[in-house]
Amino acid sequence: MIYKYGNGKERKIIMCQAPVRETVDDTFDMFYRYRVKVVILLVSKEEIDVLDKCHFKSYPDINKFVQSANYVLINRTSIIDKNSCFYEHDCELQHIATKKTLLLKLIQYMDWPNKNIPVNRKTLYGLYKRAVELCKNDYLVIQCSSGVGRSGTLAMIIHMIDTIDKENPFDPFKSLDFIRQHRYKGVQTISQFFLALCILYQHFKDEIKFVDRKLYDQFMELTQIVFDGEKLSYC
Repeated sequence: MIYKYGNGKERKIIMCQAPVRETVDDTFDMFYRYRVKVVILLVSKEEIDVLDKCHFKSYPDINKFVQSANYVLINRTSIIDKNSCFYEHDCELQHIATKKTLLLKLIQYMDWPNKNIPVNRKTLYGLYKRAVELCKNDYLVIQCSSGVGRSGTLAMIIHMIDTIDKENPFDPFKSLDFIRQHRYKGVQTISQFFLALCILYQHFKDEIKFVDRKLYDQFMELTQIVFDGEKLSYC
């Protein structure tokens, strides 16, 4: 998914399934061919440890490596952000045949259950800010267990904030349609759609309150009703 925004800037996003045992080499090959610099992994700890929806050994622990048919991925350093909501891993991907390497950053966010929403909205907004800070012109890869729901939701957040224009009416359904043109059924649930809008409102909170001091709080109350209606815990 590639689009223009701002003053001629270009955003490049790939939404895909997190690697399973059979797709590790293909995943690494995609990173290498597209010169990916940032990978966002949106897979909960339960999915990794219990449900086996992500072959997490494809992303090694610090100072360890994993080898596929054609690549070796080495984790050089790992840190946790100050709010303890995601891990950052600085990795080196080496193509075995040519010995050429690619440096990339893996951001591991595990506070987002499948077909659900994160418990804390602020941590997701922090993840968004870190992702766009790190990835200006290169490909950004967003992975979840299917590459559809959570990946599509984060991509929609980025797209809406990138392309919102005060000169034109805002229509979130256009962003949703754009995401789904590139990833079939991207953003799977009503709660994920409203979550994307919540992050948008959070990003423009000051501007919204300047226009109407009640609008921001009223919208958050509305979203809480939506989340409660789907029996979701949200704070």
